[in-house]
Amino acid sequence: MGQAASGVGMRSLLTRRSDHVVLVADDRPHARALYEALARETGTRSGTIGVSAPCDSLGDIPHHYEEARRAMDVRRHSRERYGTTFFDELGLYRILGPGNDYRELETFVQQWLGQLIDYDSRHHTAMVETLSRDFDCGGNYDETADSLAIHRSTLRYRLQRIRDISGNDLANVEDRLNLQVATRVWKIVLGGPG
Repeated sequence: MGQAASGVGMRSLLTRRSDHVVLVADDRPHARALYEALARETGTRSGTIGVSAPCDSLGDIPHHYEEARRAMDVRRHSRERYGTTFFDELGLYRILGPGNDYRELETFVQQWLGQLIDYDSRHHTAMVETLSRDFDCGGNYDETADSLAIHRSTLRYRLQRIRDISGNDLANVEDRLNLQVATRVWKIVLGGPG
């Protein structure tokens, strides 16, 4: 594993556990490069790599170790059992399953709604609430506009601003699912307006 990491230009520390190897690296590996190098080193493609979000302090290493393990577990239980999975790309799967905590919910909401929450705070707008109502009304423009007491054209404008600010595509099924879950968590668990 150490040779595979150095082969793709990563400086790292390595330790072995009973059923896996832990690699602490100075950089995020390319999605396929580390896996391909590991497959060459071991002579098999039956490996699974879980990568945590970047870690900024030594005290956070245990938390990030658990993130990498969760990413690995998700990969092992997916259709493509072998390969690399990044924790910060798990989307909804980050908050599903055992061992999830309040901090993870906050991180998930921040990832999907953070830019909108910040925008609302700075500009005294209601973009997150607009998005939440749109989901509650099944994307029906008339029903959503009525529930917000605004005109349809104002709703269309807000939804376009939401796309522009967040960078998320409301027509993309994955983005829409993650955004809908994030708005629910924001309202129900984290106590956002609504």
